[in-house]
Amino acid sequence: MLPSRWSTDRLFMRDVATEDAPRLLAVFNANAHIGVWDTTFQPIEQPEMDGLVAASLAKRNARGDPFQLQAICRREGTEAEDRAGEIIGYYHIAYGVRRPEILAIGMFVLDPPVQNQGYGSEVLAGLSRELRELPAYRAAWARVWLKNWPALRMWVKAGFDRIVEISGDKVLSAEGQANVILEQDLRRSR
Repeated sequence: MLPSRWSTDRLFMRDVATEDAPRLLAVFNANAHIGVWDTTFQPIEQPEMDGLVAASLAKRNARGDPFQLQAICRREGTEAEDRAGEIIGYYHIAYGVRRPEILAIGMFVLDPPVQNQGYGSEVLAGLSRELRELPAYRAAWARVWLKNWPALRMWVKAGFDRIVEISGDKVLSAEGQANVILEQDLRRSR
């Protein structure tokens, strides 16, 4: 699994704690407007987020896959100040999905006020570096809804450039939804 804490120039990522659940819920639900593009962004209640945090603390998701949820926080300066850093987003990863050598980034979300400031790209670049240090995994997958153009651009720019699977509606319509699983080859530049 990823280290429990790692950083980039402006951010640090850390495993979540039980007390983070309300803030994580607020960040997720602040993105409900994306629900018209991506059906996973429907408002959720606190028990659902509490369950994700509990799964991360147990290191296993409901299917039994190794699972990790990490908060994305702004770096404030010193390490002591960083410990209280503001949570601006989160992501979660299931390890060994479908095949032992695959990991899946199941959710990646940033608070709307910090979007379009390069934080997503910064996290994904750092995440790619960190994941390459895990030799058991050959690829990372991310499911992206095709109507979510900002996310699609971000993931492709971050190197998730191979389509593994396409699913959803086969006919274009205003209500239709389709998604792709994009892959990043973690063996590149190891």
